[in-house]
Amino acid sequence: GLMFTDARFGLYYLATQISRAVEQLLRRFENKIGIQLFTEMENDTSEAFQKKYYRLRMPYDFVGLTTSGFLVAFAPVLIDIIYEDRYSEVSDFIQILAFATVFVGPGMIRQAFHANREFKLTTSMMLARTVFLWSGLTFAIVGLDSVMIAIGLVACQRLPEVLMMLY
Repeated sequence: GLMFTDARFGLYYLATQISRAVEQLLRRFENKIGIQLFTEMENDTSEAFQKKYYRLRMPYDFVGLTTSGFLVAFAPVLIDIIYEDRYSEVSDFIQILAFATVFVGPGMIRQAFHANREFKLTTSMMLARTVFLWSGLTFAIVGLDSVMIAIGLVACQRLPEVLMMLY
């Protein structure tokens, strides 16, 4: 690539594996039980659905926010302990990618809407996410010539879904 050497891409890949481990575990758990629970809640009133949704989402928010904060704060220390000095850039990538775990809990809403057959809404959420990524990545790489901003945008790719949820 023009902006990423092979060695730097290897460091980025290592950072994604470390930073996404908890996120992947939470997603796996969400996929196993989330759809069944949300489908059972289909006939609930709006208030009951919201109450059950937020009760289910609270542990995800806690783990996601705690993990994100831990990785941002302690990534340099962890990388210094585990790897040698030439891997120090991995901690920079981890600190940026850690923000993806913040969106694990709020990202569950798409699955809840899907289980309740709100396909127009889930499609518009995916479209907003795609437009955000493509336009943001194009601007970051072509306009600003910054890989780090592009990595930050990838980490925050669920932001449009969260904003749509608030609207």
